[in-house]
Amino acid sequence: MMMDMSGQDLNVMYPSLEEVDSWDLDTAMEYLDSKDIDYSFCESLEEILMLIKKYIRELHSNQPGATNEEMIVDSQSVMKELLDKNTQMKNELVVIYKSLMMFLESEKIQGSAVEEVLSQVYLNYKNTLVSRSNELVNEKCPIVVAGETSAGKSSFLNLLLGPDAELLPHSLLCATSTICRLHNSQEKKFIYYENGQQASSPETLDGAATCEDLKARLAPFISSREGSKGKHSYVDIFWPIPMIQDPVIIVDTPGIGESKEMTDKLLWYLPNAVAFIYIISSDNAGGIQEDRLLHILRELKRLDSEGKFVFDPKCAIFVCNKWDLVVKSGEEEKVWKDTLAKLQKGWPGVEESQIFKMSTTNALRLRTKLGITKDFQELLHGLKKLVPLTLEARIKQHYKLMNRFISKLESKVASHISHARATQEERKKLRDSVLGRVNKLRIHSDEVRKKLHLEAEERCKELAENLFRYINEEDVKNRLFTWDVTDAPTLGSFDLEVLRYRAELKIMDRFQAILNEWEESNNNMKALSDSLTRRFCEECSVLYEECEKINLMMEKPGYSYRSIADVENPEAQEKGHIFGRKEAITLIITAPVWIPLAIVASVIFMPIGLGMMIRDSNRVTRERKDYEANKAMKMQEWAKEFWGRNLTKEKIDVFIKDVYLKEYEEKIKIVCEEHIPRQIAEDENTVIAIANELRSSTEIFKQYCPIQKEIQALKGQLLLFDLKYFASDLVLSQNVTEIGRISSGSFADVLEVEWKKTKNEVVKAALKRPRNKPRDHDIFEQLTEVQCLRACQCQHIVKLFGVLYDSRVTNGPVQLLLELCEETLESYIFGHPDRICGMHKDVSGKMAAFRIYVAMMTGICDGLAYLHYQGYLHRDLKMSNVLIQNGIPKICDVGLAKMVDLTTGTFAGTITHMAPEVMMGKLYTFSADVYSLGIILWETWYGREAYKSDEFKDTSPIYLLQYIKDGQRHTFKKFKPWPRLESLICKCWHQDENLRPKVSAIKNEILEIGAEVNVVT
Repeated sequence: MMMDMSGQDLNVMYPSLEEVDSWDLDTAMEYLDSKDIDYSFCESLEEILMLIKKYIRELHSNQPGATNEEMIVDSQSVMKELLDKNTQMKNELVVIYKSLMMFLESEKIQGSAVEEVLSQVYLNYKNTLVSRSNELVNEKCPIVVAGETSAGKSSFLNLLLGPDAELLPHSLLCATSTICRLHNSQEKKFIYYENGQQASSPETLDGAATCEDLKARLAPFISSREGSKGKHSYVDIFWPIPMIQDPVIIVDTPGIGESKEMTDKLLWYLPNAVAFIYIISSDNAGGIQEDRLLHILRELKRLDSEGKFVFDPKCAIFVCNKWDLVVKSGEEEKVWKDTLAKLQKGWPGVEESQIFKMSTTNALRLRTKLGITKDFQELLHGLKKLVPLTLEARIKQHYKLMNRFISKLESKVASHISHARATQEERKKLRDSVLGRVNKLRIHSDEVRKKLHLEAEERCKELAENLFRYINEEDVKNRLFTWDVTDAPTLGSFDLEVLRYRAELKIMDRFQAILNEWEESNNNMKALSDSLTRRFCEECSVLYEECEKINLMMEKPGYSYRSIADVENPEAQEKGHIFGRKEAITLIITAPVWIPLAIVASVIFMPIGLGMMIRDSNRVTRERKDYEANKAMKMQEWAKEFWGRNLTKEKIDVFIKDVYLKEYEEKIKIVCEEHIPRQIAEDENTVIAIANELRSSTEIFKQYCPIQKEIQALKGQLLLFDLKYFASDLVLSQNVTEIGRISSGSFADVLEVEWKKTKNEVVKAALKRPRNKPRDHDIFEQLTEVQCLRACQCQHIVKLFGVLYDSRVTNGPVQLLLELCEETLESYIFGHPDRICGMHKDVSGKMAAFRIYVAMMTGICDGLAYLHYQGYLHRDLKMSNVLIQNGIPKICDVGLAKMVDLTTGTFAGTITHMAPEVMMGKLYTFSADVYSLGIILWETWYGREAYKSDEFKDTSPIYLLQYIKDGQRHTFKKFKPWPRLESLICKCWHQDENLRPKVSAIKNEILEIGAEVNVVT
């Protein structure tokens, strides 16, 4: 029992917080009077109840309530934790940047064909990498605050910064017309910049200076009218602000809607923001200006398409300020729906969780008495969630930049190694073939550009004609021309020009409503946007497939094998990008921001000038009286003038094309005039370098193989960085308990473990643990296996549950937590004679075994096809690398798996299952796995290991290599398979890789054989 100092029971003296919530005003006031607590500052029952709960909370727990000072400390600690992690990530990426740049400056790269290609295709790539690295180290992380004019933006900032940092004025007509950048500093000063250049000496204040002193000194710099400021003028303010921690700064931008120039000032900073807080004046029904929000969003999309680092629009926060006035008006639901609708139009994709109701006035008034208000606490929570997401996104952009560059470098080196053994004649043939295809691609690209442009023009013209017909219907025109006296704006003290401007805004509102109805009736514009985007993707898909074929010709001599038909599940095709594995075009194919036609019209047909720009105009008294006497007629006259000025057939046509055709053509230009030509130049340079190579294969290997290893070591560092910071499947070691050893190999042990997946769920799993400490190249190999397993989520490939990695341990192992299976295919077949087709004399036993055979082999085909579809070769397919779980075969041990376009003739796999071309060091493709599958088909039929019979007297490695190179295979003697199956097996292990069937064809053949003998499962 808890007692106060007088010995009274506090639980009796003080009611529960739940009880307080049920009190009415009289009960609450009576309680406060009894405690002699001042509540004169409270303006509502809600505030009085907050005061009571604060009082109870403090006495009940002997702790102070949620004070503003605590909020600042908490925000400071949270921000510090976020920034410490961000700094650690930056430092590690900088190390990789430096390693990459040192590698590019090394003798191995200098003067090589690879450097020549990189220099021609990526102009100034070294300077770009240096610039990106410096940017990563030195970049600031601005939290940008913007909003509608007079929405209370500066007041909100003062609230956010705390009582000791109310640095910004909030009582002027336009509080800040200059960007203000706020830095945490013990030294108090500010510096003014004009057009990016320091325009004044630092204005230093002494340590005892107050916020009011600063405001007085700042006023001439931040509150002058816009005409006296340069386009990019700003003030750096340095002040003790505990909430802000370097490199985060807070940027206060001019009000949106004050002028285009002020909006441009916002766009100067927003792309680099880590958070964007947009303040809305909720008491103003027209407070949200969707057109200006869309302008911001479109600009971000444009910068994004250019490959620049851009703030993620999903990380914006919208603050509906002055919500207390909405509550008083009794129109909460109506205003909220209207606000939500406008934001969804102006910022497509915005979610309710990004929008917060707020009263800055109340929060400022109550913070010293009641601490943080509930709505402000919710907003702070949203901000704490927002900042880490954006910080991480910025790091990811740097990571992706390096990953793309290193992957391109890896691909170019692989091309040179791949063609090292080619004759001069073969290289010339490759050059001619590639240059021929490149020329066709160049012509095709131009044809696509013209075709897409023509189709888009025709669609826009057709839509413009439909719109023109609609707005010329009599009932539509009558709606625009018919006005009532009550609809007309009041003249008041305005001059006639201001009145005309206000009237045309009303006409525009009515025209927007007409456009909305037309659009909503059949989704005209959205259908156009979707249709154009779909056609764009279809045509570009073909172009990029041609690019990929050309790349594969250079990377894989004689390459012609891959087929999407090998995919186990057709849905898998839809999950991948339309352009396959090439990542470069994903930004280009994104659909443009679809903008409702009515909002676009508000920009295009907006009355010229704003009221503030024409206040000096004077009109004679007669004109004022004429308007007052004939409001409806005057509105009709102005509506007809608006119609004649804006809604001609020609202007509607231009209107549709300017808005919807311009962005579409920009995308076409990026693909057909930038991406494809760059790819063509790269291919031409690479293939010419390969054709002009006169050195022997030994010399080429000597130069490029060490380069390849260093590139893979760099790639391994990047993959490890990704694992440490971005992986969603990291598993904590304390959640894994070892049970026993399953098997041991040359490089890794496999353990049976229990994994505590959730609080209430424990799963048995297998843990693959490397036996030795990893070297740089080992990290690359291990994480390549992780990538492969992540990409290949298929029921016939062993599932990856997660990865165990402790970043605190130097050179710690990368351990794979995998699906636990019952046994291998080897033990499943060899240990059970009844499952071996080639051991049965009787028909029924043979048929029963063949059912199992069909299920196992078709399952392996499905898994292998999926692996190939994702671009991987297994390279060590054998019976012991196929596991069985509940009768389902699952391919495992993809540690040797490799992307097909990076294989360079590496000797890999088990000799008995190794294709001849692999043994001879030739280049190989998916058909090498088909060869291994053929061996498995034979072993599973006969229940014997390959090359361990009387047919092959000496099975030492040197003889095995010779047998296979010479084309010697097992014969089919006793209990032979059906002729069709025997033929299939022979095709799979055919000496000529080009004559081996595709995996999909193998599966279909087995199923058809099963149907013939009536054993299909």
